[in-house]
Amino acid sequence: MGRATCCLVIPIHAAAIVISVLGVIAGGVFGVGYAVNIYRATVFISGLDKSLTAIPYVGMVSWMALAVISFFGLIVCWMQRAKLVAVYFWLLLAHYIVDLGLLVANILVANKSAIQTLDACQASIHQAGLTGDTSSLCKSMSVDAVLFLSALGVFKLIATYTTFVIFKYKRYSASLAVDRATIEATKQQQGTYEQQLDNGEPRTWSTFED
Repeated sequence: MGRATCCLVIPIHAAAIVISVLGVIAGGVFGVGYAVNIYRATVFISGLDKSLTAIPYVGMVSWMALAVISFFGLIVCWMQRAKLVAVYFWLLLAHYIVDLGLLVANILVANKSAIQTLDACQASIHQAGLTGDTSSLCKSMSVDAVLFLSALGVFKLIATYTTFVIFKYKRYSASLAVDRATIEATKQQQGTYEQQLDNGEPRTWSTFED
């Protein structure tokens, strides 16, 4: 079979390895990013419902899980184990779906947090007795929060393509395994025939031979 490629010229095997390495890095970076946001309350503020407060912790665990899944994928892609590559793809797809839901939840919770922050700021200004235009004194969402959520969104778009590439590699590795099994079976059949000749046994004609 021909050599499958990705991104125009890159071999699919090399692409799968690179994607796995990037998955380990991204999982670690965003996992730490979630931890920092939780500590600094950059995106999520305290005072929300417990179910909403738990979302950033779930997100942090999810990204750490991506790092582990990608490390597993790096090993099996390097070793070219078709069955394990299939397991890697399904784990990656499951994480993609879960993380997509978390992204939507993050945006909704961050928006709710921003509204509460803005209301609290305006209430403080009102209590201080300030008048006039005070809109510039209160910000609904910090620049760090916007950048963090934007980075999550951009990565999700990239993850859509990389998950598709791993799917292609799963199919490629499966077909490669079939080819290898066919070649091995042919070698064994040829070895059996040669052994029969060496032992002086009569040749057994098959339906595929003339």
